[in-house]
Amino acid sequence: MQNSDDVEAVRAYGVGQAAEFGGIYFDGDTLVALFTHRPEWHLGELRPRLRRPFLFRTGETDRTWAAVMASNERVRHRLMDGSDFGAVHGVGITKVDGRFEIQVGVNPLDAEIERAIENAVKPDSVLIRGGGQSFSL
Repeated sequence: MQNSDDVEAVRAYGVGQAAEFGGIYFDGDTLVALFTHRPEWHLGELRPRLRRPFLFRTGETDRTWAAVMASNERVRHRLMDGSDFGAVHGVGITKVDGRFEIQVGVNPLDAEIERAIENAVKPDSVLIRGGGQSFSL
């Protein structure tokens, strides 16, 4: 398991590189940091700062963590703050194929509700899940 000091070092580095930082997650025991540009360069910058650099890698993503958080907040506000979307029971951030996405939990879910949600959150895009699925961050 990755050292918590390493997690904090990567997180602090990401704050300083906010224009390119796309977030962090674990892939098994390996800590992964995402960047919108130059992931190999960031890897070279970060590895010397870590206690367990052999359990660390970087990857590329198309949007920053700040953009993910802003999208999550917009979607949550549109769907959960006094809206007419009573079927929506949650909005959160999830990871899909090494990328952070906004997920909307809906119960019950049908095609009409799905279209209404997609239209309500534009230009943001979301993953819409039916049932009582939980979210991860």
